[in-house]
Amino acid sequence: MAMQRWTSDRSAARVAEMQADHLADATRQTADLLLYRAQTVGQRATAIADDAEVSRALVGGDGQAIMDRLGREHLSPRTTVEVYAQDGTLLGWNGDPFAPAIGREQAVAPLLPPVQLVREGPLRDALVAWADVGDAGRVRVVQVVRAEPPVRNSFLRPYRLTDDLARSTQTALALHPPTYDEGEVVTLGDTPIARLVAEASSPQTLLRAQDRAFGDWNALWLLLLGLCALAALVMHARRHPSLGRALLVVGGLVGLRLLVHEWDVPGRWQMGRAITTPLAPLFDPTHFATTFGGGLLRSSGDLMLTALVFLAAGLTLRWGLLARTTTVWRSAWRRVLAWAVALVVVAASGWLLARIAERVVLDATLDLFARAPLVPPLLHLFVYASGLTLALGLVLIAASGVRLATQGDVPPVVLALVAGVASVAELVTGGDQALQLVPFGIAVAVVAWRWVPRSDLRLRGVMLGVLGLAAVVYPLLAQAHT
Repeated sequence: MAMQRWTSDRSAARVAEMQADHLADATRQTADLLLYRAQTVGQRATAIADDAEVSRALVGGDGQAIMDRLGREHLSPRTTVEVYAQDGTLLGWNGDPFAPAIGREQAVAPLLPPVQLVREGPLRDALVAWADVGDAGRVRVVQVVRAEPPVRNSFLRPYRLTDDLARSTQTALALHPPTYDEGEVVTLGDTPIARLVAEASSPQTLLRAQDRAFGDWNALWLLLLGLCALAALVMHARRHPSLGRALLVVGGLVGLRLLVHEWDVPGRWQMGRAITTPLAPLFDPTHFATTFGGGLLRSSGDLMLTALVFLAAGLTLRWGLLARTTTVWRSAWRRVLAWAVALVVVAASGWLLARIAERVVLDATLDLFARAPLVPPLLHLFVYASGLTLALGLVLIAASGVRLATQGDVPPVVLALVAGVASVAELVTGGDQALQLVPFGIAVAVVAWRWVPRSDLRLRGVMLGVLGLAAVVYPLLAQAHT
């Protein structure tokens, strides 16, 4: 922290130099990216123009042959290829049907137009390259570098080639045609292809970015420290297995989850787009966020992290109970206390599962019950997997309480009592998912009775477990949906 304060004070004194460095770095990277795109577009136009099949089709005026040839081109997004006859007639194309039309009249220009950025109204910019096919016609390749849809929603979003660089360099970047009267000229050889206007961020923005970078490092070191402490607890518990040490490991798991929540890990490292930070959609609160749980469920990724903690806690308690040597309670009041704790744990676990399932449906922008193909979208699958993981963890925790109270001897009448506790608690608290919690109670009773020995962890047992968990979770989601 002292190092961070010292660096921040030093940076504040040389903020003008930092702005100049950021501006120079952003300008260089953007110019290199634009030149690479321009060279790629020009090389593709030349390669298609030099294709003998395209030349023969142009000479014979065979538009179908040109369409067949262009149909075999593997084009990157927002790229279009067009072939024109000598008189300017469009004979074939492949790619975006709404490619910018500006400059198509150059198909009959006496001189070959250079590769350059063109602007079609205020909404779109594109790199355009031309190549001669002998005297028979010309090839035009267009790649959009900026698109501003007049209407914006989840399907229509603006695109700018410079967005990622502007975000990473903390600089405002804009590309303009070479005829623009401001900015630095970007040239390909001796030919200007565009003008680049770069504006450095404010001193406050740069200082905040630097503070965030230090925060990222602090979060990383604290995460590693927390993982090392948890690993030490686990190794100690394995050397001296007992229920008390298992509870200590569960406390370490909860502490690590709270640490991760406080420092927004790993969400703080997933702030970009999905193409640059693949986990960004999972930690994007626009898909799912709820205030329930004090922020532990503020995104789909946080939901999964919390579910994994519950699962690890359930497995740890199961391990601690298997290592427990005492088989009978020494006094009646301890048995009564154990039963009270067990019933409270079962009721609280069912109530918590019902509330989280309700929040997942009501607070998510994902339509979990929409018609979908056989394999749903990845975000939907992730939420479903989180629900199953959470249900398994809560079932194991509740079953651990029952096993502790019964000391492993679970008579059928006790199973019936356990199966109804969560539903009764839901009725008492005024919830509307009492009937839907019956499968949860049955699952707790079955696990407490059978305790899932290792011999059942085969494919058949795992598949039956997944189907059973689905029967637990789906009624809760469906009730919240209705």
